[in-house]
Amino acid sequence: MKFSITYIKYLLAISALCLLLKSCIPEPLEVSGLPTLEPKVVVYSQLIPDSLGIAILLTRSIGALDANDDSDINDLINQIALNDATVWVSDGTATDTLQFLGAGVYASIATNFQAGTEYQLYINSETLGIATSTTKALPQINFDSVQAKLFITDFDSLAQVNFSLTDPLGANFYIVNVQPIENLAEGAASFFNPQIYTYLFTDSAFDGSSYSDEFIVPFQDFSPGDSVLVSLTNISPEYYEFLQLRSDNRYNFNDFGTEPINYPSNVAGGYGFFNLHQADVRLFELEE
Repeated sequence: MKFSITYIKYLLAISALCLLLKSCIPEPLEVSGLPTLEPKVVVYSQLIPDSLGIAILLTRSIGALDANDDSDINDLINQIALNDATVWVSDGTATDTLQFLGAGVYASIATNFQAGTEYQLYINSETLGIATSTTKALPQINFDSVQAKLFITDFDSLAQVNFSLTDPLGANFYIVNVQPIENLAEGAASFFNPQIYTYLFTDSAFDGSSYSDEFIVPFQDFSPGDSVLVSLTNISPEYYEFLQLRSDNRYNFNDFGTEPINYPSNVAGGYGFFNLHQADVRLFELEE
């Protein structure tokens, strides 16, 4: 199946939002008599690659007894999507009101986010009230080179990623994501289980110099001709910490069943993260 690059970038952004959203679904607990917590706004944001805009997903927080991995996805979306909000982003001089697209997603292509500039997010929900956040847009750092190919063993057909980059001076935090393209077009179920492999690292050992690395994507059976997206993103230290806590201990696969208690957040009056991180996205067809 062939996809246009613009279509892929929009799907990638929405998939990334839903990947974060799934982390708010906790494991069911066999207990009773728990106090009911007041629901709050949960924020997930994603810049669409190549300045195609921003998408923000808003949901309401849920408790450990409200949903689990066996929940019907469409029912869950209807249950937690926050569809009654006014949302805008401002750099202090201009304000961009985002358009509601449905299912808790608000988006805009009007703002050209500038690296180093601080932006404020304002949310006013009729049911959950006001939530705000402030973050700085980070400079995009691109791959110098990147390659994805099949890695054949006696038991598996895996993917191997080799990459290099030039690191600017100062502390930087990185994430490389690998995601099969076919999963992006399989509907809501794939959005909630997109099989993204996450590789996190920092520049603490190579600050201000060139760096190359490689890794294997485990537990996914690839075949010749499969297409994958490989993306590199320069992220904030706070978001790096969030991803570390949320990552599954089993080889860094994103954990879709963790309880998000004690997760860091930069949202006042809510949960989640408001980020302005621009990814360098590459498309590969896997061959040996």
